[in-house]
Amino acid sequence: MGVRRWLGVMPSLWLLVACSEQNQVQPQHNGPEQVANTFYRLLLAEPVSGLPSVDELRPFRAVLHQDLIRRLEAAHSAEQQYLAGAKEPVPPLFEGSLFTSLFEGFTDFHLESCQTRRRTSDCLITLIYDKHGQRSEWQDGLRLRQGRLGWQISDVTYGGKWDFAPKGTLQQRLDAVLVNEQASTSAAQAVGNVPTPSP
Repeated sequence: MGVRRWLGVMPSLWLLVACSEQNQVQPQHNGPEQVANTFYRLLLAEPVSGLPSVDELRPFRAVLHQDLIRRLEAAHSAEQQYLAGAKEPVPPLFEGSLFTSLFEGFTDFHLESCQTRRRTSDCLITLIYDKHGQRSEWQDGLRLRQGRLGWQISDVTYGGKWDFAPKGTLQQRLDAVLVNEQASTSAAQAVGNVPTPSP
């Protein structure tokens, strides 16, 4: 995405951020392609590392489906409970770029296509990381659903092929956090302390 093109979208992008900052989620009248592009432009402007807090999620509320937002908020809450209950310093449950396959995130992107069937659309995006002498290119997927607020992102599919790249989807990773936290809490109640979960 060239500099001129990026500058051309900045006014509308920051308008979307401003609306989100006021917690006024407006209906999206754009198609899935426009929503997907807006999402990655927002990520370039507001990179997300680890599980986002409520404040960090605010700029994205207009483009993320409510079901995904609930999962993100629940996973963040579970992580905070895990960190607070640990008897010694432990790393967070999530580190690095949450919405992309590469830990470091991305520096550019290109929307390849969106296949739309009724109220569901699957988009394929080429992501590029080119920084500090490191260049990586891969493809992730977005699942979008159309509801009363228009088209919104309901899931991310990780497409990185290298070792240690996340597998499956974002929702699956978030659900795993919630299941592990519930299991840890139950075990802690049984033995009277908080165990250290496996990574």
